[in-house]
Amino acid sequence: MTHLPKFSAALLHPRYWLLWLGIGLLWLVVQLPYPLIYRLGTGLGRLAMRLMKRRAKIANRNLELCFPDKSEQERHRMV
Repeated sequence: MTHLPKFSAALLHPRYWLLWLGIGLLWLVVQLPYPLIYRLGTGLGRLAMRLMKRRAKIANRNLELCFPDKSEQERHRMV
């Protein structure tokens, strides 16, 4: 039988507050209905594509090399 670790009060130290905030936000997102999560993910993906242009170019180039038969529009949709 495995031994489960017990909760430690040390995890409530302020240096872990950001971690707890992240866990709380993830828990809230999981409670949302799936269509809303999907739209939220699409929006975050579009935002990331605008903010991380270099990464978007790399992804476009990789898809261009992997799928030369697909149109530019299809590859852009995949990114």
